Amino acid sequence: MKFRLSTILLSIAVIAILCGWHLERQSRSIISGVWIYPTDNSPLKHTTVKYKEVLTIKRDGTFTKKEDFVVSWVSYNGTHETDENGVTTFHVTEVLREAFSGEPERDDVSFIYRCRCNVDSFGTLLVNEDMAWRMVQEYAEGMNDVRWKSYRRK
Repeated sequence: MKFRLSTILLSIAVIAILCGWHLERQSRSIISGVWIYPTDNSPLKHTTVKYKEVLTIKRDGTFTKKEDFVVSWVSYNGTHETDENGVTTFHVTEVLREAFSGEPERDDVSFIYRCRCNVDSFGTLLVNEDMAWRMVQEYAEGMNDVRWKSYRRK
């Protein structure tokens, strides 16, 4: 049975693309879900401060990070992708803010956060931001307060 070189190369390319798609999909499924902060062992959980953060990472490549301060909230929305080195890039494209049950204010932005995301053996999502990357980005008012933490699955 003889195969032409073009058929062999096409088969190799299709297999490589399928393997890459599968690995990328697996990396998304590991961190996808609804995550909350503070975690059970957080010192913030035992204070009188009412603060909650919900990070929703979807398999379709979108995310929402909502910070709730009881009388106001801020929501960061955008896309995410994980590269071959395991670095997840969160691209914030929209910020919604609301205070004292008024109309939410919407801002279109373009800000990138590069993070390493892993789920540990206790089921906690560990998000470690690459601070060196943040230092080379252009300063954007209102985006300097975004802090990535460790989250528990909701």
